[in-house]
Amino acid sequence: IVAHLKDTKKLSGSKLTIAIGGESGSGKSTTANCLKILLNKYGVATDILQMDGYFKLPPKENHNKRKNDISWVGLQEVNLAQLQNHISEFKKNKAAVEIPIVDYDTNTLQIDSLDFSELKVLIVEGVYSFFMKEIDLNIFMERTFHNTLEARSARTREVYDPFVEEVLAIEHRIVASCIDDAHLLITNDYDLRVIKNI
Repeated sequence: IVAHLKDTKKLSGSKLTIAIGGESGSGKSTTANCLKILLNKYGVATDILQMDGYFKLPPKENHNKRKNDISWVGLQEVNLAQLQNHISEFKKNKAAVEIPIVDYDTNTLQIDSLDFSELKVLIVEGVYSFFMKEIDLNIFMERTFHNTLEARSARTREVYDPFVEEVLAIEHRIVASCIDDAHLLITNDYDLRVIKNI
């Protein structure tokens, strides 16, 4: 990804927004964190907005609401307007923006401060990140909830029961078409494929 950004000279221009989208457990967070570490190592100030923090309810309450009303699953679970506002503020060099962070250990949503004026690259990571505007580069994770069953079962942060598979099937139907908007695809084997030029 970094080599592609250098080849396309995207790191030499104005502020860059990157969306990393895909299904739960597909590798979005790992990819985002590795990209952040590498870009910072090369002197390109980078940080991440994690969509999990923008959910309207903490994880356990959100899970219970889904169980009570399966139609809750989808874009309406997330405060997309707040996330979009933060993306716009990054583009405008806004300083000291208060961003939400999810704490899975305490099942709470916390607030942290992030200075956008110091950043060159902002990564937006989450299931529905491709639905955001003002994104310069879309990276799609190809792995589906069928491919990620084993990895998700090993994660301790989320409640796991058969109902989760029903939720993920709904998310799959929402997210699958996002591949059409991808510039880069990370395949099931973690190879990088260029889908369309930036």
